[in-house]
Amino acid sequence: MAVNAAEHRDGLVFVLGGDWERLTVPSIPFDAVWNVVCAARWRAFERTVSRGIFLSLIHPTGRETSCQTLIIPAETTGWSRWIRPIGATFDAEGTWTLRVHSGGFLLAELGIPVSRVQADAK
Repeated sequence: MAVNAAEHRDGLVFVLGGDWERLTVPSIPFDAVWNVVCAARWRAFERTVSRGIFLSLIHPTGRETSCQTLIIPAETTGWSRWIRPIGATFDAEGTWTLRVHSGGFLLAELGIPVSRVQADAK
Protein backbone atom coordinates (compact mmCIF):
# COMPACT_ATOMS: atom_id res chain seq x y z
CA MET A 1 0.00 0.00 0.00
CA ALA A 2 1.18 3.54 -0.71
CA VAL A 3 1.40 5.66 2.45
CA ASN A 4 2.32 9.16 3.56
CA ALA A 5 4.65 7.75 6.25
CA ALA A 6 5.36 4.43 7.97
CA GLU A 7 7.50 2.97 10.72
CA HIS A 8 8.36 -0.65 11.54
CA ARG A 9 8.89 -1.20 15.27
CA ASP A 10 8.47 -4.12 17.71
CA GLY A 11 6.91 -6.36 15.06
CA LEU A 12 4.29 -3.78 14.11
CA VAL A 13 3.96 -1.44 11.14
CA PHE A 14 2.64 2.03 11.99
CA VAL A 15 1.05 3.79 9.01
CA LEU A 16 0.11 7.45 8.53
CA GLY A 17 -2.13 8.30 5.58
CA GLY A 18 -2.26 4.84 4.01
CA ASP A 19 -4.25 3.03 1.33
CA TRP A 20 -4.26 5.79 -1.28
CA GLU A 21 -7.12 5.76 -3.77
CA ARG A 22 -5.63 8.48 -6.00
CA LEU A 23 -2.89 11.12 -6.10
CA THR A 24 -3.37 14.69 -7.25
CA VAL A 25 -0.21 16.57 -8.25
CA PRO A 26 0.22 20.32 -8.88
CA SER A 27 1.66 19.86 -12.38
CA ILE A 28 2.76 17.29 -14.95
CA PRO A 29 5.61 16.38 -15.07
CA PHE A 30 6.10 16.04 -11.32
CA ASP A 31 8.96 14.32 -9.46
CA ALA A 32 7.70 12.29 -6.51
CA VAL A 33 8.72 9.48 -4.20
CA TRP A 34 6.05 7.20 -2.77
CA ASN A 35 6.51 5.34 0.51
CA VAL A 36 5.22 1.79 0.09
CA VAL A 37 4.45 -0.79 2.77
CA CYS A 38 4.67 -4.44 1.69
CA ALA A 39 3.93 -7.47 3.84
CA ALA A 40 4.12 -11.15 2.90
CA ARG A 41 3.86 -14.41 4.76
CA TRP A 42 6.22 -17.23 3.81
CA ARG A 43 6.65 -20.88 4.70
CA ALA A 44 10.11 -22.26 5.40
CA PHE A 45 12.35 -22.40 2.35
CA GLU A 46 13.71 -25.75 1.23
CA ARG A 47 16.98 -24.14 0.19
CA THR A 48 19.21 -22.13 2.51
CA VAL A 49 19.47 -19.04 0.32
CA SER A 50 17.69 -15.74 0.54
CA ARG A 51 15.09 -14.90 -2.08
CA GLY A 52 14.32 -11.67 -3.80
CA ILE A 53 11.05 -10.20 -4.89
CA PHE A 54 10.64 -6.92 -6.67
CA LEU A 55 8.49 -3.82 -6.18
CA SER A 56 8.04 -1.99 -9.49
CA LEU A 57 6.37 1.27 -10.40
CA ILE A 58 4.67 0.96 -13.78
CA HIS A 59 3.88 3.95 -16.05
CA PRO A 60 0.33 4.18 -17.49
CA THR A 61 1.79 3.07 -20.86
CA GLY A 62 2.95 -0.20 -19.26
CA ARG A 63 6.69 0.39 -18.97
CA GLU A 64 8.56 -0.01 -15.70
CA THR A 65 9.85 3.35 -14.41
CA SER A 66 11.41 2.26 -11.12
CA CYS A 67 12.21 -0.98 -9.25
CA GLN A 68 13.20 -1.87 -5.68
CA THR A 69 14.45 -5.27 -4.47
CA LEU A 70 12.86 -6.82 -1.39
CA ILE A 71 14.97 -9.60 0.18
CA ILE A 72 13.44 -12.49 2.12
CA PRO A 73 16.13 -14.01 4.36
CA ALA A 74 16.46 -17.82 4.05
CA GLU A 75 15.65 -18.33 7.74
CA THR A 76 12.34 -16.43 7.48
CA THR A 77 9.18 -18.27 8.39
CA GLY A 78 6.10 -16.19 8.92
CA TRP A 79 5.74 -12.52 8.09
CA SER A 80 8.22 -10.30 6.30
CA ARG A 81 7.55 -6.55 6.15
CA TRP A 82 9.18 -3.81 4.13
CA ILE A 83 8.84 -0.05 3.95
CA ARG A 84 10.43 1.16 0.73
CA PRO A 85 10.50 4.43 -1.16
CA ILE A 86 9.95 4.23 -4.89
CA GLY A 87 9.94 7.25 -7.14
CA ALA A 88 9.77 8.54 -10.65
CA THR A 89 9.01 11.56 -12.75
CA PHE A 90 5.25 11.39 -13.14
CA ASP A 91 5.03 12.63 -16.71
CA ALA A 92 1.52 11.49 -17.57
CA GLU A 93 -1.91 11.43 -16.03
CA GLY A 94 -3.49 8.01 -15.69
CA THR A 95 -3.20 4.93 -13.52
CA TRP A 96 0.31 4.26 -12.25
CA THR A 97 0.71 0.72 -10.92
CA LEU A 98 2.65 -0.69 -7.99
CA ARG A 99 3.53 -4.29 -8.84
CA VAL A 100 5.17 -6.95 -6.66
CA HIS A 101 6.63 -9.81 -8.68
CA SER A 102 9.22 -12.57 -8.63
CA GLY A 103 10.41 -15.16 -11.13
CA GLY A 104 7.91 -14.06 -13.73
CA PHE A 105 4.98 -14.38 -11.31
CA LEU A 106 2.77 -11.46 -10.32
CA LEU A 107 2.30 -11.51 -6.53
CA ALA A 108 0.33 -8.27 -6.03
CA GLU A 109 -0.72 -5.21 -7.99
CA LEU A 110 -2.27 -1.88 -7.04
CA GLY A 111 -3.29 0.89 -9.43
CA ILE A 112 -3.26 4.52 -8.27
CA PRO A 113 -4.77 7.16 -10.59
CA VAL A 114 -2.56 10.25 -10.88
CA SER A 115 -4.03 13.53 -12.10
CA ARG A 116 -3.27 17.25 -12.08
CA VAL A 117 -5.00 19.68 -9.75
CA GLN A 118 -7.77 21.29 -11.76
CA ALA A 119 -7.86 25.11 -11.79
CA ASP A 120 -11.06 26.63 -10.38
CA ALA A 121 -13.60 27.28 -13.08
CA LYS A 122 -14.77 30.90 -13.23
